[in-house]
Amino acid sequence: MTVLLVDDEIGIREGLATWLGLKGLAVRQADDVATAVALLAAERFDVVVTDWQLCGETAAPLLDAARGAACLVVSGFPDDVVEHAAIVEVLHKPIQPAALLEAIGRAAVVATPAACAPAVARPTGDAALPRDVAVLVAAVRALLGTGAGSLELRDDGLCVTACGRLLAADPELRAALATLGGDLRWSDGGATFELRWFRDGRPDGVAAVVRWDDRDWPAGVPVAIDLDGADTAAPGLDVRGLLALAARGAGRGPSGGPAPLLNLPPALEVGVVALGREGELPKRSPVGPRIPAELDQLWR
Repeated sequence: MTVLLVDDEIGIREGLATWLGLKGLAVRQADDVATAVALLAAERFDVVVTDWQLCGETAAPLLDAARGAACLVVSGFPDDVVEHAAIVEVLHKPIQPAALLEAIGRAAVVATPAACAPAVARPTGDAALPRDVAVLVAAVRALLGTGAGSLELRDDGLCVTACGRLLAADPELRAALATLGGDLRWSDGGATFELRWFRDGRPDGVAAVVRWDDRDWPAGVPVAIDLDGADTAAPGLDVRGLLALAARGAGRGPSGGPAPLLNLPPALEVGVVALGREGELPKRSPVGPRIPAELDQLWR
């Protein structure tokens, strides 16, 4: 089944697209009306799933271009959705992935069958991993690199799983693996392990994630500050700028503590340590989020 998923919030769109792909659907993505209309003109889809408000306009023009695809409209304000012949159901936002999958199944019954589009191939291997996850994978490889066991890496675009087998019982090695975070599961009497990380994690107790250069932070909720991809040569992102950012996040983290720093560039941390001011930095977390909290089924 082919699905066009349209949403201008990248975290929601990519998270749902990955999850639906794991359920066997061929998913294409668009982040605005113009891109969606172009895809609908070039390809045939069974179902279109779209947010109603997209970059300051409604989804009505892409519904006109649906060409027999059954359309599901998702909105935080369902009463604002204008009636359209292509709409088979209006869903309240946020919607859980499993509920969306059920709605797609219902919509497919009334859709005009489309040619099945091939699934988009995803890059694999250590080079394709987010930097923070790559560090953890390298740590596992180092632990097993002395001949202690074998390792296979699985990357499905949503989770990265290190699957390994120990050559001998080693309590210290088992304990070391447990310190790397993620979900650790043992089988075969403790000889085989699976250590899984989500590509985009979120510290416990954090309700929203803000970029380091965001001017406006959501009020009244605990936040984490994500520095993923930050250019250390950018104005305001030197060591003193980082300390100022940490000061801004004071009291904005979980339980009223400092806001955690995610994906801190190593060069900045080294600089802070060199100044002897490491104690002024809040807790650093290696894994930074992009998947919104409402998609909690992606974390199970």
